[in-house]
Amino acid sequence: MKCINIFAYLLNIAIAIVSGNLQERQPELSIYNRLAQMEWNTPLGEVDACVGIAMMRVSAIFAVHGYNESLIAGEEPEMYFRLRQLGWKIWRIDVDMAVHDAAMFKFSQWWKRSMRSGWAFQEGVVMHGSHKERFCVRQARSNWFWGIIFPSGVLLMLWETSGLSLLLLLAYFLLFWRIYKYRITQGDIHEHARLYAFWCVLSKFPQAIGQLKYYWNQWLNQQATLIEYK
Repeated sequence: MKCINIFAYLLNIAIAIVSGNLQERQPELSIYNRLAQMEWNTPLGEVDACVGIAMMRVSAIFAVHGYNESLIAGEEPEMYFRLRQLGWKIWRIDVDMAVHDAAMFKFSQWWKRSMRSGWAFQEGVVMHGSHKERFCVRQARSNWFWGIIFPSGVLLMLWETSGLSLLLLLAYFLLFWRIYKYRITQGDIHEHARLYAFWCVLSKFPQAIGQLKYYWNQWLNQQATLIEYK
């Protein structure tokens, strides 16, 4: 009855996408599966984007001509962006929906998956970053700064400061703390919040590499290929 009432309400407003709770199949088998599980724990209510496993209103999808088939990553947020520009809404509800199987058991898998995310952020900026919403701009800039600019600056100052510039790397702890506190507000236990914050900080490096890879591919004028992590 609860679900029926929720959907009856949603049908009365311009809802294009409805997504519920997505559970990882085996989060206890690896750190990387646990991280994937935590990624699905996003705020409830109206959101800018959600996972790709969702109920979608056919008329809304037709209105934006569906997914952009040229993208190798980030196709859901990009389509959701176009939907929102037409006034459609994306909604996440607290109802169990599906089971997902990331099947990540190696660091190399996590690294490639993070590179793919970086590629998606940068391509999103190129496609829609000039829009007033600044699509993906914040994420891409954060990766550029923490993944390349900041650590490069620390290393360049190493000789001039007799190594004291290494103390600036403590700023990564501040980034870790900010992410950790946010995850606590989302209901994570302290152990999981620390886990997520650590790997989120570390992901700045492969994501920045993914962004570089996007531009390198563009410079070579090569056809983009999938960045597979499985």
